[in-house]
Amino acid sequence: NDDDDNDKITPSSPSSSSSKKKANAETIAFNNKLNELSRNYKKGTAQKVQDVLMEMIRRVETGQEQQVKPNVVSWTAAINAWARSPDPEAAQKAEILFQQMCSPPYCITPNSYTFNAIITAWVRSRDKGSTKKAEQKLTEMWALFQQSNYTNSDLQPDAQAY
Repeated sequence: NDDDDNDKITPSSPSSSSSKKKANAETIAFNNKLNELSRNYKKGTAQKVQDVLMEMIRRVETGQEQQVKPNVVSWTAAINAWARSPDPEAAQKAEILFQQMCSPPYCITPNSYTFNAIITAWVRSRDKGSTKKAEQKLTEMWALFQQSNYTNSDLQPDAQAY
C-alpha cells in the first residue's frame, strides 16, 4: 500500500548509530565479506547475505560475538544484495530489511548508500506502485538531510539517488 505512513523513518539518536563511528577491524572484515557476497547476482545470494547478517546480529545479542558490531554498512550490503537479486519479491524483502534496520532495537540511520540500494530495489521491481515507492524513499532521504540542517553529508542525495 503506497499510502502507508508507517514506512516513514526518523533519524536515530546520534549515540545509537552514527555512521561516523569508526568500525573495528573485525567489523570491517565482516562488512567486506558481506559486500563481496552481495556482488553475486545468482538466485539465493540475497537470502544468504541476509542470513549471514542476521546470524551475526543474533550472535552479538546473545554474547557469542564480542568483536563484530554490525552497522549501517552491514545492513546496506544485505539491502544491496536484494536490489541485485532476480527474486520477484526482492524489493519487498529489501524494504523489510530497511524498516527493520531503522526500527528498534537497531535504530540505525541509513546513509546515502543505503537509500541508493533501496531505491534501486524499487526501481528494478515490477511491482505495481514500485516507482512511487522509489520516489518515497528519495523524499525520505531529503527529509532526513533537511532534518540535519543540511549538515549530514552521509544523507545528501547524490546523482545515483536520481
